[in-house]
Amino acid sequence: MADFAWIAVGDARTCDDCEFRSGSVMPLEHWESVGLPGDGATICADNCRCVVMMDDLVRAIAISDGLSADLSINEIIELWGLGAGIRFIPAVVQDSLISAGLADLAELDYEDAHAEILELLRTRGDFEDTYEVMSLRELTEIYRGG
Repeated sequence: MADFAWIAVGDARTCDDCEFRSGSVMPLEHWESVGLPGDGATICADNCRCVVMMDDLVRAIAISDGLSADLSINEIIELWGLGAGIRFIPAVVQDSLISAGLADLAELDYEDAHAEILELLRTRGDFEDTYEVMSLRELTEIYRGG
């Protein structure tokens, strides 16, 4: 049976629940029983930007990023948090992007998708300074409603 690692973005907006869970490796059934990212089980609720990834996949991505195969999941996450890796878009946000007709953005990392949707909003003349600090999910809802 495969194990899955909880991976938080690890920035100032990461909630205490997600920070605590980040780096924990458990069977998928455990994560389903306590709540998956974005399903409302954490303080950040459906604004969660975390992912649960198969432990072996985390290690494979880390190795492809040039990190040592001997690192623990927590060490990998720490290095990714320092800019050595990628930032993920949670599946629930990917679904929102796709349903808003922005499937191409769902394939980008979080920062790039955030910048792209801000530019789309600017281009169509629907932009406010407060958008800069909004989550990708919030911006997707604004884009969809506009």
